[in-house]
Amino acid sequence: MGWNGTRLVAGGAALVAALASVGGGVVEAAAAPRPAPSVQGRARPPASAPTATSIPASGSSGAVGPSPSSDAGAPSFAPGASFPDDQQWLETAVSDRLAKVGDLTGAIGASKALSTGDRSALTTLVGNAGSVLQSVSASLANDTTLAQLRTAANLVISSLHVYAILTPQVQMTIDADAVTAAAGRLQSLEPGLDTAIAAAHATRRNLFRLHQLDQRFVSDLNAASGATSPLPGQLLQLSGADLGAATPVITQAGAALAGAHTDMSDATATLREIVNLLSKPGVSSSSSVKRLRASVRQP
Repeated sequence: MGWNGTRLVAGGAALVAALASVGGGVVEAAAAPRPAPSVQGRARPPASAPTATSIPASGSSGAVGPSPSSDAGAPSFAPGASFPDDQQWLETAVSDRLAKVGDLTGAIGASKALSTGDRSALTTLVGNAGSVLQSVSASLANDTTLAQLRTAANLVISSLHVYAILTPQVQMTIDADAVTAAAGRLQSLEPGLDTAIAAAHATRRNLFRLHQLDQRFVSDLNAASGATSPLPGQLLQLSGADLGAATPVITQAGAALAGAHTDMSDATATLREIVNLLSKPGVSSSSSVKRLRASVRQP
């Protein structure tokens, strides 16, 4: 399954780390959104070499020209392009990217799971892109030649790749840190689970099942955190100017995140089954189960 960026928590906030009460207190760790690399603002480009972004010729309308929100390829001006048309196209491209930079800044600020280092790195990346865009925006009104517009277009599109690289960098780093944090929270429940299972007065069959489930719970959490922990480092080192190198990294990160969300979902289901078994009459002391439920419910 791919990473679906539209299912990120509102504003790009952190993964829902936790838990909702089920059946009189049994908790359920909510699986986080499964992002899909956003490489043209909304869709992933093919892994092959990017094609040029053709800027409309004179007289062409925005409807038939390329979207200013595409940066999957290098910009090229069509023969016979008029200066006013191309200037307007570029102004729209800059405006769109400044709006996206604002969205990404909001997502970074809203995330509660980002590590200090990752938050700082993302803030710098997004801030640098915003500074470049602001500079280009200020100079566009004074540009008088197509050569100046071509230079600005290459800077805005090919050197930044706001949609193809910067957006998935931010969204996936937020998501990876959120999954890692959620897995850590569930892993902190393991000592309580061990204690409750060791004290359980269950049938041999149920005891075997409890130990089996506990091992699966730990394995799924380790798989989730193992998949997401290295992703921020891989994503944050990408250059905004090198789409060819970034695309496979982003694609692989999307696959890793999708797998991690599946592991988290499986761990949540396993935890629910463990607590349900421990909650059966006569299996565990009421105080033991209450302590376990209380620890799971903590924010």
